[in-house]
Amino acid sequence: MANSERVAGSERESAVLLHGFGGTSRSWDEVIAHLPAERYRPLALDLPGHGELLDARGPITFDSCVQSVLERAPRRFVLAGYSMGGRIALQLALAAPERIERLVLISATAGIEDPSERAERSKRDRRLAEEIEQGSIEDFVHPADKRDTALAPDMAQHAQIFFFLYFAMTGMHALHMVIGVVLLFWLTWRANRGEFSAGYVAPIENFGLYWHFVDIVWLFLFPLLYLINRHPV
Repeated sequence: MANSERVAGSERESAVLLHGFGGTSRSWDEVIAHLPAERYRPLALDLPGHGELLDARGPITFDSCVQSVLERAPRRFVLAGYSMGGRIALQLALAAPERIERLVLISATAGIEDPSERAERSKRDRRLAEEIEQGSIEDFVHPADKRDTALAPDMAQHAQIFFFLYFAMTGMHALHMVIGVVLLFWLTWRANRGEFSAGYVAPIENFGLYWHFVDIVWLFLFPLLYLINRHPV
């Protein structure tokens, strides 16, 4: 298969896109939507064990993934890989450099130079692979140790201050509303007794001003507690 086709005096390049672990070819949909159609002919592939190849025969190795991609890819192509797809893309570029026009890696590197760090990373990856095989994809995406990890001391202190202010200010606002409701019933009781007239409505006017005060307090509290981003950019 040719790697490009002539379109309006220009050439379209084939771009093979490899997703990350737990993803599928659909992970590239938004990227593909932004690629200029007159320049690229994208081909997002499901890697073995994912998407349409979920039931691929094992064992699934880097070499088997490389072979699977090469069998479905054009003769020459631009290759992009994200995360695990980036690692496979590196392996593929080493296995068949004559077929790769350009290599694009996202959240992936050529590896760790320091031997001891590389060995330690290899141990962690092997341990993680064993945990994934023994557990489920949900455990991988939302591991229990991350869900139960305590906040850092500075974050814990900030959270404590925030919730103290949150409950103090919302409690104060709730108290204002309770007072307002009590005053409303009190004024209604007095009105039923005929204590107000055209010349005497001061208590009602004062109650209206008080209720406006409650509204103004909420206008400040609501954006402060719910709308303003409390996290640093």
